[in-house]
Amino acid sequence: MKKTVLFVLTILSSLHAFPQDKAADLADLGPGDYFPDVVLDGIRDFSAEKVSLKDYRGKWVFLDFWSKNCGACISSFPHINALQKKFNGQVQYFLVGKEDPENEIRKKYDRFKKTLNLEIAHTFDSSLFKRLDISTCPYVIIIDPKGQVYDFTIGLTADNITTLLSGKQPLLTKAYREHESRPLQYDLDKDAVSDDSTLIFKSALNKWNPLIKGSRNLSIILENGKFQSIADNISNLYVLAYLGRHPIDYRDSAYGYVCDTPILEIADKKKFMASEPDDLYCYRLTLPYYKNTPADVMRAMQNDLKNYFGYDVAMEERTMPYWKLVATDEAKRKLKTKGEKPVYKATDTSLLVRNFPVRKIFRCFSTLPVPVIDETGINTNIDILIHYLPMNLEEIQKGLAAHGLHLLEGTKKIKVLVIRDPVYPGIEN
Repeated sequence: MKKTVLFVLTILSSLHAFPQDKAADLADLGPGDYFPDVVLDGIRDFSAEKVSLKDYRGKWVFLDFWSKNCGACISSFPHINALQKKFNGQVQYFLVGKEDPENEIRKKYDRFKKTLNLEIAHTFDSSLFKRLDISTCPYVIIIDPKGQVYDFTIGLTADNITTLLSGKQPLLTKAYREHESRPLQYDLDKDAVSDDSTLIFKSALNKWNPLIKGSRNLSIILENGKFQSIADNISNLYVLAYLGRHPIDYRDSAYGYVCDTPILEIADKKKFMASEPDDLYCYRLTLPYYKNTPADVMRAMQNDLKNYFGYDVAMEERTMPYWKLVATDEAKRKLKTKGEKPVYKATDTSLLVRNFPVRKIFRCFSTLPVPVIDETGINTNIDILIHYLPMNLEEIQKGLAAHGLHLLEGTKKIKVLVIRDPVYPGIEN
């Protein structure tokens, strides 16, 4: 009898001592489960070629899975590189690439590593993708200092990591594995009187939570007289109300003449630009059929935002930075199209434009924080093949310079949205 009791106690003790064995099948891992003692092998750009994840208890670990055809993954590399440096000693990133038969992913990473000066610990392991049932990328597994799975997401920001380190819960975009079902969401209007024939006008502002259906709107688009933007911050709502779209890209006639990033002359800028759940909103508007154009929506939003938040807003002309694209005389001659069939082909590292206007190459500049204005003086269609990396300004400039095109810094007066704290007569701010 004593031996039986001792045997049972030994089993219970071992279960308590090794909680990481709770989820032996990686595909069934969920938040709160201890991540098994997975060994990463063949690690590059790190102090060791092989590591055991159990050795990182006491530190946040981010396993960031990517594949060679995932553009969002590749564009995040400079961001991840900066985050690892910023939070070094507190967090540890490991990039895990999905191997392909042609071994192209290793070559692609090496190319980006060299030009972007990446120093991220990385390895390639297709078997881990299968064990974890990961079918789409980007996919990030967050492991807390206790060795437990915190969550699964598609990417992290500096604010997210700061929030994690402070012991609070950040807003994360949930990532799902192949076998996982998405949580049921609800429509904010499901119990509303939206079908009431007597309803003429309605606007509403709700606090957002992840179970609410819908997403942030980037432009004023009405459906049956209704407009909504879900999970939006205050800044984006103001941009929609006054500019009607965000961002203003190179295909827009206002590009380079209207700035889509507001100037904030307010005390609490962080809350205004927030990305955390407590500071995100759901804005909904219903208009009558005779007054439901985008311009009508914008006017209604402007009034609503003034009533809701009280900020003073004005469109002003300010001197702002921009890039000007110029061309040498030789480039103007050489780039002139030969008149062949128009071709436009973009990859991660190149852009082929044949028999199109100069503005067609502006895709190269989509990651730049300020606009680019064509000052080349080229009025004909052009033929050009540019080799570049969109996340790296020097690489963009190098690719252009090979054809006699140059990006130069400049400033010019541009219309910009200026948002200020309200001033009340007789009250000091």
